[in-house]
Amino acid sequence: MLDYGFFGHESNDGTSFSDRIRRYYTNRGWRTWSVGEALLASQGVAVDGSAIVDAWLESPPHREIILSPTFRDAGIGALYTTSAPNEFGGAETVVVTADFGLREGRISPS
Repeated sequence: MLDYGFFGHESNDGTSFSDRIRRYYTNRGWRTWSVGEALLASQGVAVDGSAIVDAWLESPPHREIILSPTFRDAGIGALYTTSAPNEFGGAETVVVTADFGLREGRISPS
């Protein structure tokens, strides 16, 4: 996102979040598979962790994902750049992502 200067759940090339995450968190071999994502972008060098969580919890769709009892796995990433193009206007920017997943009911090979 920072390299291409866009902010969204879909990839820059239009690939959906679920298709993108499926490359690393496969649905093959599982009866149930589900993913969710929360994103936040902030201009500047530092972001406060509690402010990030507060912002996500104030957003109904993100709140639903974060508080869902469905998800069993989570990954959080934060990246910083001194100058993000396009949507970020060349500003110092931090992007934080939280990805959540569920895989249940392993299917035995036949």
